[in-house]
Amino acid sequence: MKINKIIILIIMGSISILYILGLKPRIGYLSEFNLQIENTLKLNNIYYTNIIDENNYKESKYLLNNNREKFNSETIIKFINTNKNITKYEYSFRIKYYTKIFRNSNIYDVYIKTNNIIYNYNFIKLININNKSPYGSLISSKPIIEKNLYNIQYFLKIKMSLMIILFIVNVLIYYIKYIYFFSKIILFKTYCIIKKYINMYSKYLWWWGGVYYV
Repeated sequence: MKINKIIILIIMGSISILYILGLKPRIGYLSEFNLQIENTLKLNNIYYTNIIDENNYKESKYLLNNNREKFNSETIIKFINTNKNITKYEYSFRIKYYTKIFRNSNIYDVYIKTNNIIYNYNFIKLININNKSPYGSLISSKPIIEKNLYNIQYFLKIKMSLMIILFIVNVLIYYIKYIYFFSKIILFKTYCIIKKYINMYSKYLWWWGGVYYV
């Protein structure tokens, strides 16, 4: 029983250490910016009529100033980045880390301090993170030409699924003595019942299709 308590204390101590270390603010950077063409046009009240996607070639027809004009994807991006009437740009992104341990993983979920990003980069107006993952989207007041945005603060929390698993393990470890005890009782009772029926029917011998009482 003492060994069980020691194991539980070790697990709980490890969880506490991981939790405390995860809450420490850390620095990463935003990267892999990808302009979301459709959403950017919608944000600026420029609507598309249809999109054709064949063999990785995108061709779109947009309704601009009541005139139908035909663009390929490169022309659309150039149009968005140079048009003075467009004031909102939506990008997808990914946060990257300087550490291989304290990052989004099977142990941790990542939480980005969005207020800090908006304060440091005043052209960013809104940030959305995809369900505690390293991926998200942002709305900018200007085209983002930088490859990376640095000094991004984040912190980590232990995944809830991992917490549940560890809780179940701790309960099983704590009650393993009782589980073993009751398992022995159930097995003993099962053995007694089986033995009773064996003794009851062993009085009858089946031989050549006939029944003979001993």
